[in-house]
Amino acid sequence: MILILVRGLARWHQRRWLLGGCAYAALLAATAMPLQQAEAACTPSSPLPVDSITTVTCTGTTTNANGTNGYGVATDLGGTYNIGAGASVTGTDTGIRFLGGAVNNDGTVSGDTGIEGSFVVLNNAGTISGTGNTGAAVSSFASATITNSGTIDSVQNAVVIQNGDIVNSASGTMSGGFRGVSLYDTGKISNAGMISGGVYGITFLGTFGTASLTNSGAVTAGDFGVWADKTITVVNSGAISGTAVNGVGIWSSAGVNLTNSGDIIANGIGVQSQSANIVNAKTIFGAGTGISVATLNLTNDTGGAIGSSIANGSAIIATTATIANKGSIIATGSGSSGITADTVDVTANSGTISGKNSGIDAANHIRLVNLNGGAVSGLFSAVSAGNTTDVTNHGTISGITAIAASNLARVDNFGSVMASSSAVFSDRSVVTNWGSISVSNGANATAVFGGQEANIANYGTISADNAFAINAPSATISNYKGGVISSQKDAVAGNDVIIANDGIIRATGATGNALNGVNAVQLANTGLISGGANGVLAGGLAAVTNSGEISGVIGIQANGAATIVNSGTITGTGGVAIKLSNANDTVTLQAGSRINGVIDMGFGTGDVVNAAVTPLSGKLSSLTSVVLPNLINFEGTLNATASAGDFKGPVAASGLQIAALDPTALAQADRALLDFSGGVSSLVRGRLSGGSASSANGMMAMAYAPDGSRGGPFSKIAGRDVRTDPTPITVWANSFGGQRVQDASDVTLRSNTRSWGSAIGIDRKLRPDWLVGAFVGGGAGGVSVDLGSQTVDTDYVFGGAYSRFAWDRHFIDITLQGGHAANSSRRLVLVDGGSQTATASYNGWFISPEIAYGQRFDIGNGYVLTPTARLRYVAGQFDGYSETGSAQGLSIGSRMLHNIEERAEFDVSKTSSFFGGDHVLKTHVHGGIVAMQRLGDSTVNAILIGQNLSFATPGSNSSVGAVGGAGFDYHTSRNIAVFGAVEGLVMSDQSRTVTTKGGIRATF
Repeated sequence: MILILVRGLARWHQRRWLLGGCAYAALLAATAMPLQQAEAACTPSSPLPVDSITTVTCTGTTTNANGTNGYGVATDLGGTYNIGAGASVTGTDTGIRFLGGAVNNDGTVSGDTGIEGSFVVLNNAGTISGTGNTGAAVSSFASATITNSGTIDSVQNAVVIQNGDIVNSASGTMSGGFRGVSLYDTGKISNAGMISGGVYGITFLGTFGTASLTNSGAVTAGDFGVWADKTITVVNSGAISGTAVNGVGIWSSAGVNLTNSGDIIANGIGVQSQSANIVNAKTIFGAGTGISVATLNLTNDTGGAIGSSIANGSAIIATTATIANKGSIIATGSGSSGITADTVDVTANSGTISGKNSGIDAANHIRLVNLNGGAVSGLFSAVSAGNTTDVTNHGTISGITAIAASNLARVDNFGSVMASSSAVFSDRSVVTNWGSISVSNGANATAVFGGQEANIANYGTISADNAFAINAPSATISNYKGGVISSQKDAVAGNDVIIANDGIIRATGATGNALNGVNAVQLANTGLISGGANGVLAGGLAAVTNSGEISGVIGIQANGAATIVNSGTITGTGGVAIKLSNANDTVTLQAGSRINGVIDMGFGTGDVVNAAVTPLSGKLSSLTSVVLPNLINFEGTLNATASAGDFKGPVAASGLQIAALDPTALAQADRALLDFSGGVSSLVRGRLSGGSASSANGMMAMAYAPDGSRGGPFSKIAGRDVRTDPTPITVWANSFGGQRVQDASDVTLRSNTRSWGSAIGIDRKLRPDWLVGAFVGGGAGGVSVDLGSQTVDTDYVFGGAYSRFAWDRHFIDITLQGGHAANSSRRLVLVDGGSQTATASYNGWFISPEIAYGQRFDIGNGYVLTPTARLRYVAGQFDGYSETGSAQGLSIGSRMLHNIEERAEFDVSKTSSFFGGDHVLKTHVHGGIVAMQRLGDSTVNAILIGQNLSFATPGSNSSVGAVGGAGFDYHTSRNIAVFGAVEGLVMSDQSRTVTTKGGIRATF
């Protein structure tokens, strides 16, 4: 063939053809003529005229027209060969031979080589056969374009072409006893029919050019369905197979880029290459190996199945594999693995990965992200790495050993890891668990094993039915609230055990220890620890801090020096709560300590027992105690103390019992009374002053002047003269509401004081410059303390009188009020192991005189400035009371409170008329400074847990602040008015107050 090619190319140059191979092939295709019914042999005869384009028509039977060639010679160029239906061209050597030409075949072409040329354009709907052992049905060594809907077959090779483009339609067949199709250099095949070979289905040869296959039909061979010695791109929606014992579906010495939605099935290997980028949505199967690639990037989509079936096989074998799996990767043969590689990175698995030996087996490293719905399993191991693993699991991982690594296993588990021997097995196991890690049915099974160490953070469940939940020479464990670590034998076993427990650790077997440290145990426990034998067993040193519960036949046993600090419960169901050795041990019993059973101190002469009680909280009320247990074999020192610790409030101690009292509500009693009485005062000031009014809670009242047109400088409404009015009586109703927020201090918690009240009053002018009146009303107040610590609810009834005397621009206001208070208190008390609610009811009374002096100045444009100085005194008395509901037994003695308030304010107001003077609106704004002081003795006398207790009322004895507000007074007629106001107050004692007021007034 090489000689023929050289001879042909020589003739080409002799004839000085200027067309390139590809351009010429295109020209041949363009000039191909439709096939006609055969009527005679091929005409004209060959050789064809030089430098001409000739149409050759073959009808009937043509045999060896040119020597051993059915038709044509190696130098023929430019012919279009039309072989009609029923026509045949047969040669002993070659059926049709030319240098370059286009063949349209509806008949039969056959020979040792069916069609041979350097430049071939073939349109075949008939039959082309290669009958020789060394020939091919179609052969081309420069370029070829083949469109086949008929049959191309050969004893040896169906098609051998260079730089070819083949389209094999659904009815097309290309088959060879050795190769179906061979393409050198650049080759492209689109197959919808059948391509088959005895050894090779399709081969892409040569190191030059590109290779691609789009297959929706069938490609099959004994040894290699598709073979390439270069990188090949395959899009398969049909079937590719290698049927021999060791057959391969797709093989490449370089690389494979595969998009598969069909079936690639082989008795040996499905896909084999140096590197591969694969997107699979259906089947890649090799009885030995589904995919065997040195460097693999795989996306196995939903519906994708990659598998193998023979013993010791693998669905995937690679040196380095990066895999995203939504389908299945399964090896079913005994001793097989789903994935075998040096390094595996499963970036996302929501499908199934499994093998009879291992799900994933890596000589070096495995990274696995197993998503919800993902399952990785192996009969022996699900995930096994010769060096390290990094596993994030939201699905299921299961095997005799679920996750194994020779060096380091890092596991973040949100799903389920299940095994019958070891769920996590490594030299160093680092586990964070929110899900379930479990082993079952193994006599020596361990849920998490570390050959050297285990470092575990557990929020979920780690359990072993028959053996160890966690076992490592060095175990560092944080078991958080909600976390459960359980086993029948030892829940946690190791040489050196360090544990912080806020969850549950338990061993259920009769010989099981919740914690077993052969050398030492270091434990901080706020949760529950229980063992069938020992709660905590330390073969050597023990350092235990317990505010939770520890129990066992022996609660804690230490055979070396022990330091135990207990504010929780330690129980020995066999009678011994704590069993220590003759080393120097220290046991400290703090508030809340409960020891059920004796403490065996082990005759250590350096032993120390400290009984120290402190309040349970730094701010809340509490009652704590330490009950000294029965100490046996004790020859050391006993120290018993009670102290306030970091509690800054009042405390009382009795033996090893201490009570702490949150004084916040007591500290707010006088301010709450100032708030309420100030609100009542503001209701009255509306009938007195055109300026601001004062209140402890900052209520700024709307001012009212005498209601006559000749009321001097205080007149507001024209047309009325109280000196001649036969009914100069005003009835008014008013209400207020306010809230004060007091920030926390070192001693008190943050609190909220609220008050509201309503009053009805009547007044009249005895003279134009003298107003007198009286009022009655009721209301409520309350104090709420943060953290649910305390509440005090108060109901008030009150009454009083008021008067104003005015001359020129001056006025003096005098008010006197008094009332009764009915109080109900509730207080939270923390006690060992829970809380109590203490309640009490008590009465009281108050009286508050007030005087104010002010002037009014007309400052132009209808504005009036009113500066006012005001002084108010409040005295209150509260009965003593005793609480019920708490073991604190608190009693508070009667108290007398004295407070004084001073204000200096400026009020600017303006009056406007509407609707011809029938409606009048007065608005005002005001601001000023406020000062408050406690007077007299502020000591609170109490009895707490039977102990007399006196303390100064917390809080500042004096404070200053700023006040500001605004209001309105709207006369809807000559004798009816509505009014309202709002005010804010900020004080130096870190309190803030907002108050509102509104009401109605009628004059008769």
